[in-house]
Amino acid sequence: MTQSPKYIFQSKTQLFLFIAILLMAANLRTPITSVGPLLHSIQEALGLPTSLAGAITSIPLMAFALFAPTAPKLAKTHGIEKVLTSALAVLLFGLLVRPAGEIGLLFIGTLFVGLAISCGNVLLPALIKRDFSNRIGLMTGLYAVVMNSFAALGSGLAIPLAETSLGWRGSLGFWALLALTSLLFWLPVWRGQRNVIKKQVIPKQRSSRMLTSSLAWQVTIFMGLQSGLYYTLITWLPDMLMLKGIGEAEAGVLVSLQQFVLIPFTFLIPLIAARYKSQSFMLVVSAFLFLGGLASLYWGSGPWLFVAVICFGSGGGSAFSLSMMLFTLRTRTSEEAADLSGMAQSIGYLLASTGPMLAGVLHERTGSWMVPWICLVGATLALLVSGALAGRNRFVSPP
Repeated sequence: MTQSPKYIFQSKTQLFLFIAILLMAANLRTPITSVGPLLHSIQEALGLPTSLAGAITSIPLMAFALFAPTAPKLAKTHGIEKVLTSALAVLLFGLLVRPAGEIGLLFIGTLFVGLAISCGNVLLPALIKRDFSNRIGLMTGLYAVVMNSFAALGSGLAIPLAETSLGWRGSLGFWALLALTSLLFWLPVWRGQRNVIKKQVIPKQRSSRMLTSSLAWQVTIFMGLQSGLYYTLITWLPDMLMLKGIGEAEAGVLVSLQQFVLIPFTFLIPLIAARYKSQSFMLVVSAFLFLGGLASLYWGSGPWLFVAVICFGSGGGSAFSLSMMLFTLRTRTSEEAADLSGMAQSIGYLLASTGPMLAGVLHERTGSWMVPWICLVGATLALLVSGALAGRNRFVSPP
């Protein structure tokens, strides 16, 4: 028998917050994935050189890295609900500005989009830790599924929308509707919490001192390496596949398959991981899946390339969802979860933003994918070690 919602949510307020969290998650990747398919049209319309076109996708990653440490500080001062509601307003502004004019507005809007998403990346795990502490696995899995499903949707709908009367500008701006809907949902959440926050006596929080915690660094390294592997493969996997004799269209289908394979793993893995005190085994398995994909990609052909894509999707989905869970499982309070999330995502996305660029430079210098492939293998081995350490049943601060 299906469990009644009244047993899943303690109140209507918590149910409303649950829906709001999923709406926020839907906005965290779609504004980025909807850009890639439109880059050629944007370049032609605005006379944008290739070097600057690539910056449209790298600017949000840099914003994630630079603003992530600030989000927990804002949350401690103003409350998580207010910061997330404000972030949606900023996101809506960025999505409207980005397609509204020439190159300057394009980059200004993109910067605002990155800053807004950074708040959601950091604070959603802390909010789940605070208000859904007994269902961390379920909530992490659901918000990861929604985020990645809408990411795939954003990429898949970009061209069909652009081929209508909307054009590429309308296709980019289309996702402002999602941001507006989410903002309207979050305004009551903020108002409902505002009075509670005012009446609380906020105790002095002991500094979590993340920078001096070896466990925090292990979580950070795992977060950065899995993000770097994901964004590097998303950027260059089509080129690698085409060198294996795969056509451009077929390569695109395989990359899309990787995205869809990722989705069920982002839901199922947190549910399984939440049952255990240690997640080291699962983190190591995710690294081995990456290694299997890299081996199949380099030495294989034909059906083995399909195997490679399946490995990348399952490994990427597992590693991402587990890295999100570590922010809550390795901390004692929502404040610590926000601090660890801020540190790991700041340094992690800074590392991730260099991956695609470094792989491209190495390929250009050597004329081969051998050296980038070796670097990816090395990063995966480091992912394995950091995952084994980060997954142990420990906390970033003493009791």
